[in-house]
Amino acid sequence: MERETTVEGARFAAEVEIVDRLAVVLSRPLGAAAEQYRVLGQRLVGGFAAGRRRIGFTSPGRGEGRTVAALNVALALAPRWRVALVEADLRAPSL
Repeated sequence: MERETTVEGARFAAEVEIVDRLAVVLSRPLGAAAEQYRVLGQRLVGGFAAGRRRIGFTSPGRGEGRTVAALNVALALAPRWRVALVEADLRAPSL
């Protein structure tokens, strides 16, 4: 059981490091990339009709940056808006 805990702990630490590297809005909030995500988020929100507030990030292939873009836009919008980020792979659905 202790080995599983160590493996889980290592996996968690690796995931935190990945999120820290990819979530530029959190890790480098004053950087140019973070500012571009804030601008994108505000432009998307500005186009919402009353009561319609859903944003979807899609692309035809893997590895095109959907998750990174969605994560950073969600983080950029979170201080002013209620945000729920849902990650789903429709090509390989699983729970």
